[in-house]
Amino acid sequence: MPASKRSHVLAILRANLDLKQSELAQLVGCSLPTIQSIELNRLALSPSLAARVSTATGADLDWLRANDLRRPLPPIRALTVQNKLIQAFTNLFAHARLIPERSERETLALYIGWELNRLKSAADPYPKLSPEEERRIEESEQRWEKEQEEAAQRYEREFGEAERRWEREMEEAGREGKRDWAKASRQTSKKKPKASVSEKALALPAPKAPRRTRRSA
Repeated sequence: MPASKRSHVLAILRANLDLKQSELAQLVGCSLPTIQSIELNRLALSPSLAARVSTATGADLDWLRANDLRRPLPPIRALTVQNKLIQAFTNLFAHARLIPERSERETLALYIGWELNRLKSAADPYPKLSPEEERRIEESEQRWEKEQEEAAQRYEREFGEAERRWEREMEEAGREGKRDWAKASRQTSKKKPKASVSEKALALPAPKAPRRTRRSA
């Protein structure tokens, strides 16, 4: 798509970088209509979006904010180190969005906000938190500690119940085994074993000797 008659320096920048409007929108994380409206001067370039454009493309931030079509495009700075930092932040926030616990996400968001304040403040590298921020962080930490304690107690209860249930099952299995063994023993003792062939032979009466008769001479 053409550079929207180059009514805004953003169109000049995009043309020099040989980017489509959709590609620039994806690069800086905004919608295509936003880029189109800015290039047509129907929408002002916000400071936050200007910062994202400068970070993503290497364009001079002051040049973007001034939006002076008479000023030439300043040299595009190299993004070697900056791109690595951008990728690191992208990975960080991608992982942060996966955190399921709301309290943990709030704590992380507050900490990131505090670090951003340190990054913005050149005079004071360790700016103090406002009383409201300190209160929110403290409450978030207390909620997190309470959730961890409840989770530990719940785990102990479930583990104890499972252990007691296993012991009952083992005791019941042992009693059933003893009952089965006793029953089998009684049934075995009631049955008389069949006599073997040799035993039957011994039980028969002894054969009588034949009588001898005298023969006459």
